[in-house]
Amino acid sequence: MKITHYFVGVLILWFAAFGALAAPSGESIGQVTESRGTAIAYSNTGEKRRLVKGSHLYQGETLITGRGALSKMRFKDGAFFMLGENTQFRVENYKASQ
Repeated sequence: MKITHYFVGVLILWFAAFGALAAPSGESIGQVTESRGTAIAYSNTGEKRRLVKGSHLYQGETLITGRGALSKMRFKDGAFFMLGENTQFRVENYKASQ
């Protein structure tokens, strides 16, 4: 029984650490408003996460859509942006208009 509790505790710590490492840093510059198919965000450190409706976007990320995918985003300044299938887009220097 002690081994099971130890194993569960290790798993919880591992998932907590992994989630903290995979979480993007910095302030959100926008959000996904619609997503169909596969859309992935790669951080500038190479960590990846799947983009779904409601996902936040961060400075320095590379957004990639797969075959048949569509992803619509809204940036902080209200600008809308759409990526069609098989597209790669890098957010290098976003500055919201005042």
